[in-house]
Amino acid sequence: MYFSSEIVGPKEIHEAVDFSAKILGVSKLEFLVLDDWNYICADIDWFFSSSLEIKSIAALFGAPHPFPEAPVNSFRTEALCAPFSSDLYTFTHGKVTLIKGAMPAEETIERHLIELAIYARVIGFKVEKYA
Repeated sequence: MYFSSEIVGPKEIHEAVDFSAKILGVSKLEFLVLDDWNYICADIDWFFSSSLEIKSIAALFGAPHPFPEAPVNSFRTEALCAPFSSDLYTFTHGKVTLIKGAMPAEETIERHLIELAIYARVIGFKVEKYA
């Protein structure tokens, strides 16, 4: 089991991502809720900091990848976001990438980008039904 709980919701997804992010240098990873969106917010952009080259954001979230910096049998936990999210996107320095589902409405995303601009990397997601 990859989660600390039998029910997978937003906080469990945050805890899973925390594993990869902290190993790759994030010192501050926060969980925030704005409107009906959940956000994982980091002080640095860790996505491509591993010694194992991952070619794209879609690849990072699309499947588990080996994680040489972590203990034996570990994998990059960002891949656990997509199966449990109905909508999923990420942004860094204003560059937005849709991963799954739909983006927030235009006026919502504009407000969220402003409110979260202090972070170097942000993952936004919705969980419609807890697994």
